This record gives sequence, structure tokens and C-alpha cells, in this order.
Amino acid sequence: MPKIIDYSTPQRGLSLPAAQPDRVATGQEGRGLETVGRALTSAGLGAVDAIHKRQIQKDLTKSHVESAAARDEITTQIDEGIRSGEIDLDQISNNLTEKFNEIGQGLETNQGKDDLSRSQADLRSQLMKYAAHGKATVEGENAVEDINSFWSSQGSALQ
Repeated sequence: MPKIIDYSTPQRGLSLPAAQPDRVATGQEGRGLETVGRALTSAGLGAVDAIHKRQIQKDLTKSHVESAAARDEITTQIDEGIRSGEIDLDQISNNLTEKFNEIGQGLETNQGKDDLSRSQADLRSQLMKYAAHGKATVEGENAVEDINSFWSSQGSALQ
């Protein structure tokens, strides 16, 4: 037969001392509640701190991954421009700005935004140097072709 517990009488378990007038007057009850409050606050702040650290890591990862993807995309654009003989440095710069604005809008923490700003300056410098070098190479090759064409036409005119 099942045993039915009578809850009308106090049961053993967590026993807390009853508030007594002399303990309340001396502030013992308040200090105990204050200690409990501090412990709960500390636990809550620890959880908030862990969540914030996870968000920072998420933003840093997103900044690095998406910056690498932007580097690949813009490098491909520059390479295609070199092959076609038409490199527009302003267009490349505008594309970089758009890419970094898109990446920056997805970042929530200051650490992620700061990391993106640092990597943005470095990446912009590297890619613009690469594009300028490519443009100079293309223009140099075009100039050589123009001079060779000129001398060929001058040689034909002399004959």
C-alpha cells in the first residue's frame, strides 16, 4: 500500500531560521540577504560575461572569415582586369568600401569592429598596391605595343 505523506506538519529538509526580533534589530538578517544578493549578482554577471566573450569571439571570427572572402573576391577582380587590360582603381576602391561596410554591419561588439578597422586598412593597402602594380604593368605593355606599332608604321613609310 502506498505511503501518503502528511504535509500539514513541517517536514525535514532546508531549515531556515525564523526571523527573530533581536536578529532583525542587529542587522543580521539584512547581512544574510545581502550576501545572498551578492552571490546571485556575481553568478549573473559571470553568465553575462561569458555570453559577451562568446559574442566577441563570434565577431572576430566573422571579421576574419569575411575579410578573407573579400580579399579573394577583389583579387579575382584585379586579376580579371589585368587579363582584359582594363583596371579601374576607383571601382576597386569602391568595391572594397562596400564589402567592408557590409561586414561591419554584421558585427555587434566594439572588439569586432576594431579588428575589422585594423584589417581593413591593411587589406586596402595591399590590394590597392597590387591593383596599381597591375595597372602599371598593363599600361607599360600597351605603351610598348604602341611604340612597336609606331616604329613598324615608320619603317613601312620609309620603304
